[in-house]
Order: sequence, then C-alpha cells, then structure tokens
Amino acid sequence: MALCSGGCEVKSVFFGTARGRLGYATDRFLPYVTGGGAIGSLKISSSSGASETNTPIGWTVGAGLEYALDSNWTVKVDYLYTQFGSTTCTAATCGVDTDYNVKFSTVRGGFNYRF
Repeated sequence: MALCSGGCEVKSVFFGTARGRLGYATDRFLPYVTGGGAIGSLKISSSSGASETNTPIGWTVGAGLEYALDSNWTVKVDYLYTQFGSTTCTAATCGVDTDYNVKFSTVRGGFNYRF
C-alpha cells in the first residue's frame, strides 16, 4: 500500500509472475537467480470514496536458495523485486491526473514435494 499525491491510496490486490530459474546444485543446496514477467491488480482509492482498478504488466528479478530435505521434500526461500510501469490515477478518482510507479520487494518461503 502506498499514498500518492492528491491523497490517493494504492493497494496491490494480487500479483503473479511467470519466471525462469537458473541455478547450480551443490550436494543438497541449490542457489538460483530468477526473473521474468509480472502482472498485478492495483486498487486506487481516494478519501472521497472514489476508486478505480488498474492491471499493469511489469517485470521481476530475484534470487533464492533451495535445500533438499530428502529425495522428495525441499524447502526454499527467495527474494523478488517487482516493478510495474508508470500508471495514471485519473482526475475522477484522485482529483488530478496522477502518475505513479509501483515497485515492491517480496520475501517468500515454501516447501516442495516432488512426485
């Protein structure tokens, strides 16, 4: 969530990525870098109650580490930096046309099971 000029609030409703991953496995560890495209849904609201939704397309890059617990289970943690292009909040919502750039960082963890 971020505030832009005119008192508007920008919230990320959701975002998704399509990424490739490149790494080098050493024993049970797999350090990797990742990158690809991103798409999101942003809700822009003003204090007057007006709102609009934008669906920007952008890019993401990051790095992570995966560790094999056994032959089927792995645990991982990664960091992603995501940036969407410039988007405009219209005067109907923010009072004046307002350009903003949305960029954020995400740290994620997870478990994987390999069949």
